[in-house]
Amino acid sequence: MSWVIDEQFETSANKEVLFFLKKCSPSAHSDLVDEFMFAGQSASGVHFYCPDTSNYAFFAGHLADYTIVALALGMHRIVFRLPRPLVCDAIHNGGSLFPEIGREWVSFAPSLNSESEVDFRRKLGYWFRKALMTNA
Repeated sequence: MSWVIDEQFETSANKEVLFFLKKCSPSAHSDLVDEFMFAGQSASGVHFYCPDTSNYAFFAGHLADYTIVALALGMHRIVFRLPRPLVCDAIHNGGSLFPEIGREWVSFAPSLNSESEVDFRRKLGYWFRKALMTNA
């Protein structure tokens, strides 16, 4: 399934992520979206976007200028755009590279993690805030 993504997102900063989204047309499971929204609550300045909620399209977290900094994808993948120095920290903190979009994207998988739910939610909130602050 393919969705139409609002034209405000057509920026140079979003070039790689939009290419991925248009090529793959990813969905996002409602349980994952709940985790994504919960993590984003602790991050000031985040805006949420989904091109088609009735068909479980991906969910994006973006800045006021429409730069996408986080995505909920599939059944168990939340990815964040981070600057290179933080990518290494995120990997040491349980993340993994997500080269499908670009070198600055790191993936966390809630359902595949052995941490407690509370600890993992804190971790997601932390990386959500870092993604917003470092891309602002």
